[in-house]
Amino acid sequence: MDHTEKLVQELAKREEGSSRASLEGSFLQTVKKSWKQLSEVLLVTPDSQPRDAEALCDTIRALQLQESTLKLFRASGAWFFDPPTATERPGQLGDEAAKAPEEEDEEKLMELEAKSRSDYNLGVRLLKGKGVEKDEVEAARCFREAADLGHLKASYALGVMLLNGQGVGKDEVLAGAYLKQAAQAGDPKAMYNLSLMYQNAIGVKRDLDVAKEWMEQAAKRGHKKALRSKSIKVFGAGPWMDYDPDEMGVDRIVKEAKAGNTHAQFRLGSMYYEGEKFAPDKAQASYWFMQAAQAGLPEAQYQISRMLFLGDGVEADAEYAMRFLKLAAERGHVESMHNLGVKLYFGDGIGNDRRTAASWFLKASEQGFPQSQNNLGWMLYCGDGVPMNTQEGLKWLEKAASAGNQEAQYHLLSVRGTMISGD
Repeated sequence: MDHTEKLVQELAKREEGSSRASLEGSFLQTVKKSWKQLSEVLLVTPDSQPRDAEALCDTIRALQLQESTLKLFRASGAWFFDPPTATERPGQLGDEAAKAPEEEDEEKLMELEAKSRSDYNLGVRLLKGKGVEKDEVEAARCFREAADLGHLKASYALGVMLLNGQGVGKDEVLAGAYLKQAAQAGDPKAMYNLSLMYQNAIGVKRDLDVAKEWMEQAAKRGHKKALRSKSIKVFGAGPWMDYDPDEMGVDRIVKEAKAGNTHAQFRLGSMYYEGEKFAPDKAQASYWFMQAAQAGLPEAQYQISRMLFLGDGVEADAEYAMRFLKLAAERGHVESMHNLGVKLYFGDGIGNDRRTAASWFLKASEQGFPQSQNNLGWMLYCGDGVPMNTQEGLKWLEKAASAGNQEAQYHLLSVRGTMISGD
């Protein structure tokens, strides 16, 4: 039995009425309530997307179901995604089936809830090796059993294991589905991690608006890492956020940074840059960003390149800045891909190369970066540095415009006389 069946059962039990007319009326109200709660709360996969609520009601009315059948349906939610036909009604299975007591369904629901808790707790013990031999594969299986029965913490735990390939084959797409299930049910840790996935295009298409939404939801529920919205806006989100000075202390972060932990180094750099726990010191910030950048952390490579280009706390050095910008872009850092494209397009101290600029805009566009989509679309539409392809150009302009990029919206207005606005 899945979440949908449980929800329909619980709602059905609250309805009252004994006559056939009142039974049908209350049953149809159950359908509509279930539809509303499903659309607002549950993660519904495309292949199980319920029919339109009114269409379901019309189907039920047309069947002219008997009282015994309606009572059975009220006690069982299994019909919801696949209503019975007129020739295949559970009520025709006999009086015993039609009179299934609701108490048995409630007892079954309690059994399933108990099983999900038991599976989750066993998974935790197996994962930690607490009282049993440690077994990550079996832990993942237990978490999956519990998650599929609707256990919130199990959905989160399984999502994390799938994300890291711990005890199961790494599957970022499926990880996102389980984390989304937990996030939609209100788990702040799942919201936070789901935000990171949308920010970094991990298992999902990059979508900064959705990422921001989930991060804000996590922050509203008191998730400490999500509360640092200012730092997120400046430096982006990433594993560095795990180094929370309020949780682990400044001294430990400094110790980790000195020991060569790149995420701690980046976090320490951001603290000096923002003046968090220290007086603002961009020279110290650049030092720690440089340590992490030289060790290969793309976020740090991007930040040190930005500081070197602008002379922000360090002596400006465009050539050195370009070196780190290229390294970060090659490692898939989307802002670096876009900015490298801009530098190459304008020949900002490195020589003009618009064909290569377009290739970097394409890479960033494929990760959902709207400004790159606009730039690439306009280059293709005009044949600017690349062979003219108006159809492909319009495709990218429409993507950027739909994401709210105003420049793309005005480009479309200029060539079509119509503007596409973002949602």
